[in-house]
Amino acid sequence: MAIPWPQMEANIINFFITKSSRSIEDSAQFFADEYKRATRLAQDPVGNYIIADKADSDIIKQGFLEAFSMNMKSPVDLKAIPWVKVSEALVKYWTLMPLFMAIPHPPATSPVPTLIPPPNLITFPGNVGSVTPGIWKAWKESGESATAKALVNVFKKHTNSLSGIYTGLSGVSPVVVPWKGLK
Repeated sequence: MAIPWPQMEANIINFFITKSSRSIEDSAQFFADEYKRATRLAQDPVGNYIIADKADSDIIKQGFLEAFSMNMKSPVDLKAIPWVKVSEALVKYWTLMPLFMAIPHPPATSPVPTLIPPPNLITFPGNVGSVTPGIWKAWKESGESATAKALVNVFKKHTNSLSGIYTGLSGVSPVVVPWKGLK
């Protein structure tokens, strides 16, 4: 099963439409929970899922909380600056995220029987500089649907840019196989 981006987009739209006087803390918590809920189903290119209990959504919450706070406290438009906090949180969230190893990445035929380091691991968690402009532009969209769609597209583009390595065996020989993108 792939990351349910359409469901995430619908949930964000619903959040925007039904918002009343939510605090920035509640809003940050919503985005953190929604991101983790969607990405817990992320898979590497051959179908190994992330180990979701290792994903710390508090990192995402803190990034959104800092960005929302900066925007609310500033008398001037800070442009993309606050959204760097969210981008940093997304990168930190994925840093060294382990994945299950059940399905070998060819030419590996089986995983290396070790847990330290994990045999399937995200080694490139994305780039803050490539995520920030998209998040900033998403928040400048007019309308709930446009903002939600733009945010989800940024999240999707970011997870597609992640890469990692799978350490396995081909016969008795160890192999390290790079992979790119979560689906």
